[in-house]
Amino acid sequence: MRTLKRKYHWPIETASFPSNTADGRAAWATVYSLPPEVIAAAMDAGARDWLKSRSM
Repeated sequence: MRTLKRKYHWPIETASFPSNTADGRAAWATVYSLPPEVIAAAMDAGARDWLKSRSM
């Protein structure tokens, strides 16, 4: 994620939150996402076709 954000300037959004582990310890979990408009632009630029070609 760091490389995509810093080197390639992807607009990756992050949200971190505390989470309990199975053994009772506390940890931090992070969710990474792309804004919906970025995903839509990628789909329009050929990502949709690329995904379809991989689902066979």
